[in-house]
Amino acid sequence: MKKLLLVLCLFIIHTTHAQQVPVELMAGQSYLNYLHNSQKQIDGTGKWGWTHIANLMFRYQTNPENGGKTHEIMNQVYLTRRLGASWTLQAGLFYSAATQMKQSVALQYRRRAGVWSVVLTPRYDWGREQSFELFGLLEVKPRLTGRIQLYTRLQFMTNHGAAGHNRSYEQLRLGWQVNHVQQGIGLTIDQYGRSAASRYNYGIFVRKLL
Repeated sequence: MKKLLLVLCLFIIHTTHAQQVPVELMAGQSYLNYLHNSQKQIDGTGKWGWTHIANLMFRYQTNPENGGKTHEIMNQVYLTRRLGASWTLQAGLFYSAATQMKQSVALQYRRRAGVWSVVLTPRYDWGREQSFELFGLLEVKPRLTGRIQLYTRLQFMTNHGAAGHNRSYEQLRLGWQVNHVQQGIGLTIDQYGRSAASRYNYGIFVRKLL
């Protein structure tokens, strides 16, 4: 609990001074999903910074006898160091209710060209159990009119430990963007456990750069 409070305090301090935080809310048929990714430079060179990532899932049905699952929270706080135009080293803490607190180190590749951008981040966690995770994102935003852009995003995460698969998801978003606000339809496919059993959540989303 003390470690979780530390993470939350770091988040509050960080987001108080952060700029341009993408925040997304998706209302699906199975759960309400909140996402944000907050980043901030902390030195004049732009090489050092902070990153906070949150993924919260509020389920409508939590009773396992009725096929429900518990709410989920994934909280990440990193000290970051830019290694070049596209590469960033990340080191910090990862928390989820399933894994508790873990130490994490990751190497992120990020590139933007024209209407598309891509992010790829392998990460290694150690704590009670060790695990390896791969995160990826592809975003395409071609302009349709003077004010409107098409918004498409494919995002995935897969996490594996010594005993096999732990947790994965794939997120698909399709909609439009006007004045830094994106909205449309979304689908999230969640996989759990060694068998990677899938569950689906589809609905509508709104995403804004705060």
